[in-house]
Amino acid sequence: MKTAFGTVAYESAWKYMKEFCESLNRQTDSGFTVLVVCDNLSSECLSQLRQAMQREIVLTEIYEGMTIPALRTELLRQAKKQGFDLLILGDFDDLFSEQRVESVKEAYASSPQASFFYNEICDFEGKEIFSYLPQNVADISQISECNFLGLSNTAINLKKISWEFIDSLSAVDTPIFDWYLYSRLLLDMQKGILVEGADTFYRIHDNNTAGIATSKEEDYKKELKIKQQHYGLLKQLDCRFESLSQKYKDLSVRDGSLEKERFKNTATNGYWWELIKVGRE
Repeated sequence: MKTAFGTVAYESAWKYMKEFCESLNRQTDSGFTVLVVCDNLSSECLSQLRQAMQREIVLTEIYEGMTIPALRTELLRQAKKQGFDLLILGDFDDLFSEQRVESVKEAYASSPQASFFYNEICDFEGKEIFSYLPQNVADISQISECNFLGLSNTAINLKKISWEFIDSLSAVDTPIFDWYLYSRLLLDMQKGILVEGADTFYRIHDNNTAGIATSKEEDYKKELKIKQQHYGLLKQLDCRFESLSQKYKDLSVRDGSLEKERFKNTATNGYWWELIKVGRE
């Protein structure tokens, strides 16, 4: 199989460049190409990246001010254009266990019918962020009101996605592109498989869109806003999201403290966007 490890490199995360490269240089399986979409990086940065990465590396330079979703879409486009079968994804500010590439490739080889693969996420002390991950994902209901499929703990079987699908992503502007991407795949009846023996080490900082949610009022407000945007996009594709869209829209105009307690999700797994759950109503 022809495998790429793909990421988007950008200026504000440049301070993590050496750690990122070292994490990939330590991979037990060296049979992969590092594919990097470079967002407005200087020629000096590009040179440093080439020198630090001890793997085959292909850089795509972007200087036209693309949005984050557009950059992610470009990464998918470049990977498919260059004929890769498997695209393992990882954020430029995160790190990865030494067996991640090897484990994902083994999962792909044993389950070539799967469209995507996902693995555990840990903090930098090695503690797992999610208390539970299902063995497979095959239904949109599994991530309808929360998400555990990020762009740093997943991989995509490029044989299972079409050019038309990639092009359709270009028209979408959303702050939670990962959730939208895997929702779209599941709506297309695609299937994901859990990868054992692989970890993504998730760096928590102010620039994380999701981060680790708490029970603070601002986290509920942030989740409410994110879900309104998310369902507003998905209801255009599937009528099942009409109801969720309306419920979250109604929730936004009600008394915050009262509704927060009523719709507070008590069965949490540490997933992104799971503080509020209205689907049970």
